[in-house]
Parts: sequence; C-alpha cells; structure tokens
Amino acid sequence: MEALGYRCIERAAAGDLPRAIEDCNAGLKLSPYDGKSLRGRALAYLKMQALDLAIADYDAEPKKAELLYGRGLARQAKGDTVGAEKDIEPQKRFRLASPPCSSVTACRRPQPHHE
Repeated sequence: MEALGYRCIERAAAGDLPRAIEDCNAGLKLSPYDGKSLRGRALAYLKMQALDLAIADYDAEPKKAELLYGRGLARQAKGDTVGAEKDIEPQKRFRLASPPCSSVTACRRPQPHHE
C-alpha cells in the first residue's frame, strides 16, 4: 500500500498522470484514507485540470499547509481567487519562516577537521 502511494506521487510529479491515478486508486482500495495516494491523485488531477476532483482529494485529508496550497492552486485555476488566497497564504508564511536551506544537512556548518 505505501509503495503504491510513493509510486503514485513519483508518477504524478513526472507527468505520467494516467499511471499515477491507477497507482493511487489501487492504494486507496487497500486503504481509503492513505495520505500519499490522496496527495498523488490530487496532484495528478490538478495537472490534468480535473480541478473539482483535485479539490475533493485535497479536502479528504487533514488540513496541512502543503495540501491547502495544492487546493489553492486548483481553486485559482477555477477562478476562485478568494478561496485560493485563503489556502495559499499559510504556505507563503511557512516558506518565509523556513531556513534558507533545503535540508538539515545543508544547514549544518562544516565541522573542523582534526588530524
């Protein structure tokens, strides 16, 4: 189940949308509220401009900033600027508060070399 969710997300991100949706649906048959499968399918639907389906999947999971952002993009594409801004704004604040590096290891200072 978890492997299907990861593969679903990878395929959606790579643009292999029909196969992504197949993987997502298979994962959701095994576990109807699998977050990875819901997120991957929502992303695939968003890329396909199936905006109502994308919003439904984003709504099916707890309200996390990254999910609200995806739903905001779908709402924006539908012309719902007020709803889009409500969803996108928390992610903007999160990004401004994040450190200017992409990972914990990138943020670490180099350790002195002892011989």
